[in-house]
Amino acid sequence: MYVNYCIFNCSCMMLKRLNSVAEVTDINRITQKAAEITSRIRLSFPTFWNALHAQDLEVMYFLIEPLFIRANALKVRNTSDREIADIITRMIR
Repeated sequence: MYVNYCIFNCSCMMLKRLNSVAEVTDINRITQKAAEITSRIRLSFPTFWNALHAQDLEVMYFLIEPLFIRANALKVRNTSDREIADIITRMIR
């Protein structure tokens, strides 16, 4: 009985350690994705990146990038107020 308890206890400790490794791996993957997206936006849209950077938000951009892509917000240049309103409306939907 004691041997089974020891094996179970060791297994639980190993699972906890594996979960910690998985969490670190997930954090590294998220950080890498954020860095890649930040680099891409800096090269493709430097004015937009500068505006984000001025507010220390450039690294957070990866969280909202899917909204920008879905609304085609990054393809538009020299937009009117109406076009900006349309982009925001598409982002909300």
